[in-house]
Amino acid sequence: MTIQRTKKPLFILRVILLCFILFVYANGTIGMVKDISFSQKAYQKQHELIHNLLQIGATHVYTEYWTCYRIAFESNEKIDCVSLTSSLHIASHRENRYPPYTTNLKKASDFVYVFPISSPQAQTMAQKLKLINKKYYTKYTFDDYFVYRLNFRLN
Repeated sequence: MTIQRTKKPLFILRVILLCFILFVYANGTIGMVKDISFSQKAYQKQHELIHNLLQIGATHVYTEYWTCYRIAFESNEKIDCVSLTSSLHIASHRENRYPPYTTNLKKASDFVYVFPISSPQAQTMAQKLKLINKKYYTKYTFDDYFVYRLNFRLN
């Protein structure tokens, strides 16, 4: 009798453990499917941004760090970029890791500023442009980004 009593609790414990493991796997699978959907949407938005930039002839871009390197990579370097700090100054060499981009942008006569709408750089740009007549710049909105083409250089 004692053998039967110890087997039943062990069996129940095994079933509970198996159910827990299955729950963890199912939860992870559902989370992964959601992440894939989110990643695909983010990639599509980035692709649309690149397409829109190329449509307006914007191949030299000042932006923030993450947008900069995604744009350069995903456009196969049709667009080169330089990272800016939140105060719109050229970021350090650690953030601008490819010096030819910085050189190209400093020489470029046509360039744009591209910032995610909620970024500190977009807020700083909005503050600076409050003081400037709108005839000196063009502002585009591409999905979650503001794009500014100025008739002058900030830096």
